[in-house]
Amino acid sequence: MSASARWYLPLVAAVGTGCIASAAPNPEDFVSGVVEGQVTRGDGSPVGGPLVLVSLLSAPQGGQVFLLAQTQLLATDQGRFQATFLVEADPQTATTAIHVERPIASGLRSLDTTGIAVNLGRPFPPRDTTFVQLTLRPQ
Repeated sequence: MSASARWYLPLVAAVGTGCIASAAPNPEDFVSGVVEGQVTRGDGSPVGGPLVLVSLLSAPQGGQVFLLAQTQLLATDQGRFQATFLVEADPQTATTAIHVERPIASGLRSLDTTGIAVNLGRPFPPRDTTFVQLTLRPQ
């Protein structure tokens, strides 16, 4: 190894490690919210195991809505699900868009719903829970 290479490599290592360090996030920059629900049939019986996609959308800002977070989960055998969000934002009333994908061979139709209000605030865990009852109709 040449003399210049021996000098250059430690400098690259020192500069490279300095770029990796970052400050810890400030908990005051985050808000949280919970959407909890159950997927049922028209007769009120639970739909076991549907796939649920919950999108958390900001309050309108300048005529625009922004995606804050999104999660996909599998509901229980009783059709219950819970989505907890922790996002970097100001306290606000956000909305959700929820897509429920029907279980295969269930004879039911998938469901899309929007505009369900969710309170995002401090601290974590959230104080408020938004509950939704989602009913899948026959095909």
